[in-house]
Amino acid sequence: MNKKKHEKTEGYNFCRYFTPASLTASQTPKEKKKRANGRLMPPLTYQRLLDEQTRKIQLEGLNEQTAANRATALRNFLRANKMRLDDVVGDEMRLKHPEATERLVHMLEAEGRSPRSISNTRAAFRPWRDAVIEHDTAQALAAEKGTPFVQALISVMADSP
Repeated sequence: MNKKKHEKTEGYNFCRYFTPASLTASQTPKEKKKRANGRLMPPLTYQRLLDEQTRKIQLEGLNEQTAANRATALRNFLRANKMRLDDVVGDEMRLKHPEATERLVHMLEAEGRSPRSISNTRAAFRPWRDAVIEHDTAQALAAEKGTPFVQALISVMADSP
């Protein structure tokens, strides 16, 4: 019986192999790639940021009190910069972030908050800025172009030899 199996498989070599992902990716038609990577994403709003945080509470186990503190910091930021939750995230979270944060600090000082409270608010606000940077990076990678920081750096260095 052993000999019969050997005779049947004579001339064939059994081996395991895999196809590298780069090979299969290169075989994907260009239009299909474009559709997969070039999805139109809705604009990033502050409400979407809050919704993403709610998802992190449910799926990643983010502490609810920490999330509430962050949401309060975001609402204070919006109030200080005369914005609403349904506004699109703009330069106040990107290039003009230091000025927008200073407006938040000045508003909190005018309300009579203690320096420790202001420091805590700034610390609770930092993850929102990180979320915007993460979103911008994902958008740039999907569009296959540089992040906003890289684009700004290129424009500044364009006049230099």
